[in-house]
Amino acid sequence: MIAHRIKENELSKLLELYEHLHDNEDPLPSEQIIFRKNGLGKMVLQAALDFAWENNCYKVMLMTGRLNKGTFRFYGSAGFDRNSKQAFIIKK
Repeated sequence: MIAHRIKENELSKLLELYEHLHDNEDPLPSEQIIFRKNGLGKMVLQAALDFAWENNCYKVMLMTGRLNKGTFRFYGSAGFDRNSKQAFIIKK
């Protein structure tokens, strides 16, 4: 995969994708599958990690409500360890 810095004119499309993915907990509809498997997610995660390390953060924590193996593989392949911490959530 080739990663590159996000250009200003690309940011709005990535934000639209982010908003689409986080509107609800449902999987993407099949017509939106084009957003998957093209490296955008890993590029966004890498940019976030680069930003954190450049700003002297000592760790980055990520939480997901997805409980499927594909999600675990994706975050694991980006370097996240799902067994190092435990999160507890309460909702009203």
